[in-house]
Amino acid sequence: LLPKSICRLIADMIDAKSVSSFASFEDVLFDLEQMISQPWVFLHDSKCCFRATASSATTLQFGQKYHGREKEASTLMKLAIQIMDPKYQLIGVQVAFISGMAGSGKSRLVQSVADNLSSLSGWIVVKAKFERVHGQRSPRSILSSMFNDILSYLVTLKESHNPVDVAYSQRVSKRIMESIGTDTLSELVDFLPILLLLFEGIIGEDGNNHANKKDITNWQLSIALSAIIGAILNSGRYIMICCDDLQWADAASFSLISDVLVKVGYFTDIGHCCLFMGIYRSDEIGYERLLSVLFPCLQTSSSVNITERIELSNLSKDDLQGMLMVELQLPRRLVSELAEVVHKKTTGHAFFVVELLNSLLRDSIVTYCSDNCRYSWDEHRIVIIETGKNVAEFIASNLKSIEPESLQVLQILSCFGIQTDFSLLQILEKYHGGILCSIDNFIEKGILDQAGPLVIFSHDLIHETVYGSMTLHEGKLLHMRIGQFLGLELDAPLAIESVTKNFGQLHLKDQTINSGRNMTSTLVSLTCDQVNAAGSDYNRDHSQRESCAKWNLSAGQSFAGQSDFSAALYYYTNGVTFLGQDSWSNDHLLCLELHQGAVLSSFALGNAADVDRYAQKVIDNVAFEDTLDVQVVVLKSLSLLENTRNA
Repeated sequence: LLPKSICRLIADMIDAKSVSSFASFEDVLFDLEQMISQPWVFLHDSKCCFRATASSATTLQFGQKYHGREKEASTLMKLAIQIMDPKYQLIGVQVAFISGMAGSGKSRLVQSVADNLSSLSGWIVVKAKFERVHGQRSPRSILSSMFNDILSYLVTLKESHNPVDVAYSQRVSKRIMESIGTDTLSELVDFLPILLLLFEGIIGEDGNNHANKKDITNWQLSIALSAIIGAILNSGRYIMICCDDLQWADAASFSLISDVLVKVGYFTDIGHCCLFMGIYRSDEIGYERLLSVLFPCLQTSSSVNITERIELSNLSKDDLQGMLMVELQLPRRLVSELAEVVHKKTTGHAFFVVELLNSLLRDSIVTYCSDNCRYSWDEHRIVIIETGKNVAEFIASNLKSIEPESLQVLQILSCFGIQTDFSLLQILEKYHGGILCSIDNFIEKGILDQAGPLVIFSHDLIHETVYGSMTLHEGKLLHMRIGQFLGLELDAPLAIESVTKNFGQLHLKDQTINSGRNMTSTLVSLTCDQVNAAGSDYNRDHSQRESCAKWNLSAGQSFAGQSDFSAALYYYTNGVTFLGQDSWSNDHLLCLELHQGAVLSSFALGNAADVDRYAQKVIDNVAFEDTLDVQVVVLKSLSLLENTRNA
């Protein structure tokens, strides 16, 4: 039997009146060239040729494969190959920046490169994705999770049944121990909890919780992290570090990333084995500001080489044609008009293109025709589709077709940011029944993805559109109700047992939201994020406000214990806002503890103005002998500013 593609080609050559007939011999030649160059796509019969019903077209889903960025992907892969090849004699950490508008395919581009590198022997790929709102997943905890993943690689090898892998893990662990020392490793446990598994029996949690524990600074942390990376690179491995949505990272994160990259780059003969890819939205931050203000040392350091700068534009009509040809397994002549219409409606915005094409499949405008053994579509129906002015409007219009109950589930998830831990969903099931049974349906529709224990919105734009489907009042009200529910769970008699049971299902090396914190403190900060998003105006009852302040105090103390002072300050200051005008008289001790925490966190961050502001509140409202600790911090702050006259 001849392949269906050959039969179609012959039939279209014979029947000049067919809508799919050839316009010229050039088209015939092009079809044949496609069959020769890509027979697995355009020549051999695929499974779709044996489908019996049009409904089977729903098995196709656009966005699973990456199209239209072959040149950019090739550029990044070429850089990775050069890193591995000694003949290029690269020096220092290699850096590539990828920018573009939201939904242009930046993350997918880097993911495609990461997938290729992960399949190569010797590459370790780790990623961090910053979020717009700094709450539960603070920038520091996101970086903590990323660097944990580097060490998770060693733990996996340590637990392997392959003697070679075990020997490698032991060799690198020994180098890390020699470079850093047991004491420093113990101090790192809050930031890198995976160390407890890697150095099991050598360092322990108990030794890390002593009263005189020192807070580890960003500078000390960068030295330790660079030593860990150096030990891995020095043992014949390559590391790709990817940081996504850099426009939402804070100054401390930029500083830590820069310091680590610069230090790693100074390692002779191995510094070039580290590849850093930074992704950012060009419509929110410019390249010049990114480097001059946030990453200044990357420009000036001789140990860092900014090799590539890629800015993604919209997909061209040719890109769309190529995508449709491969996905539908049809020649160019049959998809060119469809590509033209889709490009006109989306202007080639990558995410918009995928969303529109998938909606055409869902609405059976694009269907599989078993008689012709190919996909077909009604161009007139496509032309009259209202897509809105941009992708956000289009996603919003698609959400209107979702049942109100299902939309409410998505809105609840959106209150926790772009991703939610499955264990948290089990707790939220008691707040709103039906959440768990809805997840698979949303994944099938492409609204959500699942990665291990995490349920993730499949794109930032979908999360933003779902969250934006609520009015400001509706959003704050939902945040408040979720926060109060989580607070009741936290304050229940069996709270600790319940929370530990739920969150404890995750193995330590798989945790991404805990970052070394105990399970109860995780739920505390989740509770705080919700009530803080609602604000004090939506918690008018005094007892509610007091509870919100206490939760924030607990969360602040937890983050301060991990030396994440940016997050700690966030919770301390939010706690203050819940206490109101008469807080010093009605909630004296609670108010004092929140202000003291804010003073210490501000000092650790080098914010002299905030140190003075919160310290002055304490000095004005408590007895002199109770202000001594705060006044010492103020003097140290002034001293660091070399303001000796004021000190």
